[in-house]
Amino acid sequence: MMQRQLVVQRLSIVDDTSGSIVGAATWCSLHAHDAAIIVSVLCDRIADVSVPSRASLLFVLHEMLLSCAAGATGDAGKRATVNAVASLLPPTLRRAFSVEGVDHSDLRNALSQVIHWWETLRVFSSAWLEDVAALGVHAMSPSQSGTNDGQQEDHRDAELAAVTKLLVVYRAAKDTMNALKAEGASPSAIESAKEDAVTCLNAAIKALNEVSTRLSVHEMAELSSSSAAGALHAPPPSSSVASAEQDDVLGSFF
Repeated sequence: MMQRQLVVQRLSIVDDTSGSIVGAATWCSLHAHDAAIIVSVLCDRIADVSVPSRASLLFVLHEMLLSCAAGATGDAGKRATVNAVASLLPPTLRRAFSVEGVDHSDLRNALSQVIHWWETLRVFSSAWLEDVAALGVHAMSPSQSGTNDGQQEDHRDAELAAVTKLLVVYRAAKDTMNALKAEGASPSAIESAKEDAVTCLNAAIKALNEVSTRLSVHEMAELSSSSAAGALHAPPPSSSVASAEQDDVLGSFF
């Protein structure tokens, strides 16, 4: 089992650059079998208001989840990572935002952005996402929902819209695969549909990574907070398994 101090040392060098964030997330993903320790250290540092890179560490968590989605951690590592984030992140955020007299704007805005991505990817159940999104949205002051540069915001929205379109294609492919399973189609037909869905998913993940790695943590935090607000009002999944997923921390994505 990995020593906790080793994780602390590795994460202590994370700063607000995308290279630092992705590098740390890659290291964490390679050790996903120790996800409980890694996520615990990440959450402790996110809750510590003396740590200047709290928003960056939240993006490290996000990049870890993308690695899980891409299959880089294996099924056991994926489930361990998601379950650790699901159990530890909510109380971490409550602790962080409860500290008064501290500027939480970077962390709140980072939370808004990752919640939007997680909702789009359906990484977690909608009930969990709603609870976590509320922590940031309810804590946000009017001044923090202020104005960004219009042209820059439009460009970013367009990039995220492109990712969303790819995810729509993936969901359609996944629905086709599930429909074939329900109809008792041949294994070859189901496998072909599965390959199509995986291809679509990989394309969406690649596009999302390209967007996130081009931005520094401050640029990511400046994205419109309306993304998270939209996650609170997103319609439930249309799949027949949607009701069952409400009892599971894992979203339909997994």
